[in-house]
Amino acid sequence: MSSKDEEVIKAFVEQRGEELKQATKATTTVALEYGPLIKNDATIQFEKLIKAVLATQTNPSAPPVDFEVENDKLFATFDKQKYDVSELIKNANMNHLQFNDKDADSYMALLKSDKCQYPPALKGSSSIPTMADYEEQEKKGKHPEALKELNLAEKSAINIYTGGFYGVCNKVLRGNVSGLTGCSSQEIGEILATSAMGCAGLNKVSESEPHQTFRIEENFDPDFTQKRIDAVNSGGEITQEMGFFSTAFAPSDDKDTNEMYTELLNSGGGTGVLLSDLRGKYVASIARKPDEFEYLVPPTQMQWIGHYETANGSHFFHAKPVQTLTHLTEEQKKSTLLKNQQEPAEKDAPTISASVDFKKRLSEAKGPEEPNSSNTFGLK
Repeated sequence: MSSKDEEVIKAFVEQRGEELKQATKATTTVALEYGPLIKNDATIQFEKLIKAVLATQTNPSAPPVDFEVENDKLFATFDKQKYDVSELIKNANMNHLQFNDKDADSYMALLKSDKCQYPPALKGSSSIPTMADYEEQEKKGKHPEALKELNLAEKSAINIYTGGFYGVCNKVLRGNVSGLTGCSSQEIGEILATSAMGCAGLNKVSESEPHQTFRIEENFDPDFTQKRIDAVNSGGEITQEMGFFSTAFAPSDDKDTNEMYTELLNSGGGTGVLLSDLRGKYVASIARKPDEFEYLVPPTQMQWIGHYETANGSHFFHAKPVQTLTHLTEEQKKSTLLKNQQEPAEKDAPTISASVDFKKRLSEAKGPEEPNSSNTFGLK
């Protein structure tokens, strides 16, 4: 291993962001096109699909939503119409998802039913956490007011994500539906509803000032890594990161952990990502493990602006979340259904438009008193 490789690995493990930016710096970066990111058709369709799923949890007469996996894609049949859910997820803008009180009540009914596969849980609680349970834990957290705008359904969905559900959720959001083969429509609906309700909750959390954080991953998918490399080489291409990024907002000073990361990167089995200009959501006070100081970044557009590869095959990237029209497809820009966004309050199961040809945001809650360069590692 060259001395430069060693210095880059050391800069990452010691969280020296400016050095890592220089080491990964690309030769060119494209200018981005900015403008309003309106609620597109795919987002509206996906939102209505989730509302239809939730309606079936409390209304026996609501039209059922049946899911099936065909040719590595997820489809839903609702009201005698078939929908390509994989395409909806691919093109939906998750930071625009919204649900009303009726949807929230239906989601809580799902969590409290015997059909629930992924229930929420708090440390020391033996039942489904109540709002009082969450508020009690929030009082003990670093930012007790950070999540005050969230309702019980949204807090529960985020809490579920911070457990083992994150693996299931991120695979589906990133287009891998192989794990859903054999699952019932009820379970698939629950997975989608929890993912969507969690996004809706995160969208309510207030924004913080940009800062940077460090994330380490295993080299789990060569094609996924190559896509990032190509994005850097093309001048900073934008990718739609459909999964959640999970990290922590407090730096790790654990010697054993840092040695483990160094060993992983020295062996060529790791990917280090420096995320700058980052806004994320503080969720530690409602997480399964509040002492991990979890900081959650919802699905977002990401610009890849730097890359470095060691001789042993470890990769280092510099990326930053953006909100831009650059590289959006026409389907992602399409918005012909906005006039149908609002459903009547009395309507039990919203209908979904027959149009099915559909091929980001984050922010915070650390609070203004936090420094602008809070660096740490994340693994999820």
